[in-house]
Amino acid sequence: MTLPKNYQAQQDALKEKVILISGGGSGIGKSAALIFAEHGADLILLGKNATHLESTYQEFLDKNLKAPLLHVMDLEKSKENDFKEINNVIEKEFGKLDGLLNNAMIFAGPKLNPLALNKFTFGAGYELGIPTHFTLLTEFGL
Repeated sequence: MTLPKNYQAQQDALKEKVILISGGGSGIGKSAALIFAEHGADLILLGKNATHLESTYQEFLDKNLKAPLLHVMDLEKSKENDFKEINNVIEKEFGKLDGLLNNAMIFAGPKLNPLALNKFTFGAGYELGIPTHFTLLTEFGL
């Protein structure tokens, strides 16, 4: 499917949709969260850095967007009960989860240079990403 060059999603395209974004406090996760909110989504931002999450929360307020629910969780250190806890919070606050953006990832090294990726730098992200994303998907029944 090819979208027209000037495609614009409807302003309420995500109205009443509940979406969890892992790694939602910075980078791609933060950018996606702001765009999803602009289109009406109710959001849960999950991240390991409380300061980043709080800064993103303030940006939502500054832009007059509906404030997201924040949940501090380090996926690299999380246990099964941590996933159950976030599931319970979502069930209590929203009663459902419509979408999940599995964005949290780590890479070894000072700065990521895509041309210098090797099995060690990519492997660290892979080891965090695949198992924790699978656990998120299965915990929420997606």
